[in-house]
Amino acid sequence: MILMKLKLDNYMAFNDFEMSMTYAKKIVGNQMTECLKDHLNFRYKKLNILMGANASGKTSIGRMLLNILNFIARKEYASIASCINDSKKDAKFEIQFVVNDDFYRVSSIIKGKKESKNYSSSDFLIKVEQTQIGKSDTYEKTLEKLDSKSDTGYCSDYIRELEKIKPMSWAFEFPRDSENLAASYTPKNEERYLQILKNTLQALDPLITDVEKVKEVNDTYVIKIGGKQVIIKNGIIVDDGLLSSGT
Repeated sequence: MILMKLKLDNYMAFNDFEMSMTYAKKIVGNQMTECLKDHLNFRYKKLNILMGANASGKTSIGRMLLNILNFIARKEYASIASCINDSKKDAKFEIQFVVNDDFYRVSSIIKGKKESKNYSSSDFLIKVEQTQIGKSDTYEKTLEKLDSKSDTGYCSDYIRELEKIKPMSWAFEFPRDSENLAASYTPKNEERYLQILKNTLQALDPLITDVEKVKEVNDTYVIKIGGKQVIIKNGIIVDDGLLSSGT
């Protein structure tokens, strides 16, 4: 599954919120090939980094994504109903994603309750739209195709509506889940791991010229930046003074 866009309204602290993971033109000098396999014009951001102060909503976005995807997969609404901020107002979300060559847009409205958060299945309205991505289609073209064929309204039988979506997979990991794993992680494919590490770091900091494995020492890498070097040993940066806090 590839996430393309997320819209939230009246969930947690998000009101009229929108986040897009696509871009219209190829970025010159980009180190990564950011297009859908076999669809060179269908561009999306393979690496998305959220930065901000504490309590600004970074983790909340991840949790909302997880809740929405679990709702789609398990057909259980409790997880997203619990995230509604103001129960007196309608809560809405829209998520766009790709599964293989299929583009989906899932839209949902949960009717506001006048008195409490005691929601039932009858309060949920949902709409699943799908179109196939053409060989030369861009994201924008695909969205136009979806809009042109969209003639269905919201459905009150959310379980049956969600059955239209093909099986998909994803992986979520929060910092507390992995804080003890960094030092014990051993890549299965050292060459591929090194390339991913290099591409990721260069995308974060254009001053980084190379990342190399130290052959003489286990689990140790060298980041070359501005004529100097930063060492990562057992998942820990020995001297992080040269790197920005975001990197």
